[in-house]
Amino acid sequence: MFGNRQDFLPGIPDDKKSRFILLLIFLFPILIATVKGASSLLLLLLFLVSFGNFRNNWNKLDGMEQAVLLGMVILVLTVALSLLMSEDVSEGSSKLDRYLRLALIIPIYFTLRIKNIDSGKILLMGVITACFVMAAQSYYEIVILHHAMVRGAYHRLIYGDMVVLYMSLLVASWLIMKPESKYRFYLILPMLAGGYATVATGSRTAFLFIPVIIVTLLLLFRKQLSRKAWAIITGVLVLLIVILTLQQNRVVGGFTRGLEEIEKYQQDSSVYSSWGARLNMWYNSWQVFKTAPVLGTGVGDYHVDVKKLLKKGITRADGFSEEQTNAHSIYFETLAEGGIIGIALLLTCLFILPSRFFYRYWKNAISNEVRSYSLAGLIIVVAFAWFGLTEGWLNRNPMVNSYALLLVVFMTSLANKVKPIGNNIS
Repeated sequence: MFGNRQDFLPGIPDDKKSRFILLLIFLFPILIATVKGASSLLLLLLFLVSFGNFRNNWNKLDGMEQAVLLGMVILVLTVALSLLMSEDVSEGSSKLDRYLRLALIIPIYFTLRIKNIDSGKILLMGVITACFVMAAQSYYEIVILHHAMVRGAYHRLIYGDMVVLYMSLLVASWLIMKPESKYRFYLILPMLAGGYATVATGSRTAFLFIPVIIVTLLLLFRKQLSRKAWAIITGVLVLLIVILTLQQNRVVGGFTRGLEEIEKYQQDSSVYSSWGARLNMWYNSWQVFKTAPVLGTGVGDYHVDVKKLLKKGITRADGFSEEQTNAHSIYFETLAEGGIIGIALLLTCLFILPSRFFYRYWKNAISNEVRSYSLAGLIIVVAFAWFGLTEGWLNRNPMVNSYALLLVVFMTSLANKVKPIGNNIS
């Protein structure tokens, strides 16, 4: 990840508890999308092994650390209060369970901080391994099983999102490395493996994240890029174009179908299509929002509210969208169920506070490690903010677990470099 062998390879702590924690973190990116239920199990194990006495260490945290953690708690409490207004308590409770996972990061966070564990490097090792594992699984599903697209343990969207995020973290690590570092070369193979797995998913959201992350990196590095760096970026873009051209039936065909679906939707919104259904769900979310614009209608009530308005002829139906329990967008769903207050809290607590934390250290980086961890954190926030546009990932355990743990890993690794607590509890 950095400039030499000692910096690149993670140090292994002496105590067994720390080693077990690092093992769980290493396995996390590998198993998230490949083994069903693995992310929840790993997060639970991390929570159990981390739970302990951390009351006296709150004041030792930086103000921005406290803000991010409090933001997560406030978001969870707000969703819990919203449940009091819900008609569909069962669905609302199920969604609250996903939000509660965001609060699980607090004991994990304190343990990583108090024990001064640098988990960022070991997670990168897991990301590198995951790219090869997911490429192999993609080959097996596509070539051996003759599936049209790879699904992994859950769905191709989750699979595509995670592997394209891994590729982005590897690119970020490559950019941070010193030019003379021979370890740059070793990142090329997992990048290519990740590229193959991404193409195999056929996920349009994953493909469209590539230009998003390129623009993000260019904005962050705009004052630091040399002519050589621009030449390398151009080469990477050409390579991507070549890969997409070779797989145009799988990639370009997906976008072509998307445009065709939007054209058909404009002619008749009652005919089902993938994009047409999403547009209907977002339209219906807006109609629900207008009935309770300030506080929303209550968490879990999206489906109930759509059905009510459908009887009045207000919402749109295509045989699919009106039967969904979420809007396939965290923003539209929160707008409907939480109103203006809900969407403001979601944006602030889930994205704005974490991005401010990472960006502050990015601007004032004191070492390659600090730059790398802050850049990784920014990429993660941008990625999940992007995924939320067309996917209701707050309703999917693997995605919520991933965002929570990835934030913890890079926030604590960064804070431990800048302001270690170092009590080294057992």
